[in-house]
Amino acid sequence: SVLDKTKIKETYGLEIPHWEESLERMIWDDCEAQLRI
Repeated sequence: SVLDKTKIKETYGLEIPHWEESLERMIWDDCEAQLRI
């Protein structure tokens, strides 16, 4: 199923990225954190 993000955007002014973009960002952030250790 797909979440309709229209109400969130209209109510809070938030732009929620596509889930694949969020996943990619999370993976990159995790990789960068691991490199700092």
